[in-house]
Amino acid sequence: MRCDEVQDRLPEYVAGSLPEGERARVDAHLRSGCPECAAERDAIEQAVGLLAEGLPPVTPRAGLRDDVLAAIENERVTPATAGNPASEQSWAGYLPYLAVTVCAAVVGVAASLFLGPGGATDPGGVAGVSDPAADEAGVIQWRRRVAAAEREFGPPRAQLTGMPTRSEDPRIQAVVFYDPLASQMHVLVAGVEVSDPGRRVWAWFVDDADAVLFGGPLDSIGAAQASGVVDVPGDTTRVRGVLLTDEPAGDHAAPTGPELGRMQIGAEP
Repeated sequence: MRCDEVQDRLPEYVAGSLPEGERARVDAHLRSGCPECAAERDAIEQAVGLLAEGLPPVTPRAGLRDDVLAAIENERVTPATAGNPASEQSWAGYLPYLAVTVCAAVVGVAASLFLGPGGATDPGGVAGVSDPAADEAGVIQWRRRVAAAEREFGPPRAQLTGMPTRSEDPRIQAVVFYDPLASQMHVLVAGVEVSDPGRRVWAWFVDDADAVLFGGPLDSIGAAQASGVVDVPGDTTRVRGVLLTDEPAGDHAAPTGPELGRMQIGAEP
């Protein structure tokens, strides 16, 4: 099995939904020592594992994954036309990019059930904390942002690089991926809330002196959760952390609102 075939199947492989025969072929390829496929598998596992860490086990409602995948299928931005193999191939190569988002978003639904306004676990307050319909709408909004990036940058396979994050506040969980093809950071956080519905969470990427390098707004996708795609104006070699702030609507060149949290980026000490 070729690397592109393996990587197309990794989201289902990680989720445990890959048919037995194909799973055995993926296992064999990974055991052969392919570093690229192993890295992509680890990135997908990280997207799910980081947000699930420390949360009680939760089973998303039946059919959520199928609904999200169906929405992706029904709203393709670059559908393959009949008799156009190149179009079919480019879309198939883009699916793992979307699947990472789906995996992370499904975990986010589970997180929203247990992360209250302060981020603390509160099983007794589950009923009023999160609206699954709102979470699904957030997933679709994120998919549309991915589609907008596809229109601008084209649909080849996105090589997402997971950036390890750690926070001193255990209530905040985060996943950050860098897409060097589009020069964008993909950010998904849980455990943060703005003070007013008209305000937004902003993610500011900082250097080791805490100077802001670049930043951008995130969109709410459920209770105490936000996600977004932040453009990277230069290289990422100086990035050492992420500052999350509560900002008013509009564009901002620097943080002005109250701090919601901060995370270090880099290898575990």
